[in-house]
Amino acid sequence: MMATGAAVCTAVLDSAHIYIVGSDHTTYGHLYSWNGSDWDELDTTDINYISVAKDGSLFSILNSDGSLVKWSGTAWGSSLGLATGLKQIAAKSGTMVWAVGSDDKLYYWNGLTWTKSSDDTVSGLALAMM
Repeated sequence: MMATGAAVCTAVLDSAHIYIVGSDHTTYGHLYSWNGSDWDELDTTDINYISVAKDGSLFSILNSDGSLVKWSGTAWGSSLGLATGLKQIAAKSGTMVWAVGSDDKLYYWNGLTWTKSSDDTVSGLALAMM
């Protein structure tokens, strides 16, 4: 149960899968899930940002180094690839994630490697799932 604070970030798949990064700290926190009447803390790893894909894959940015991690259902996995300093993410599937890097450029994770998608400066991400 989240006692105090607010959500730093929200990710919603459907009414049964609502997640937040609870503001256990000022700009980062822990993963919480809505159980229908209250927030359950799922993990105490410090994370900055979350995104849930249409297939239910849940990703986060670790606060410690800005790397991408994937939720296993019980814990965050190992960092995916060598990218660190990520600022924002948008997941389309378990193998399709876009991110804003520390250099404000757009990057793409294909499930195996990171690729720079653009040399343009990017300040935010949004991904529509249809």
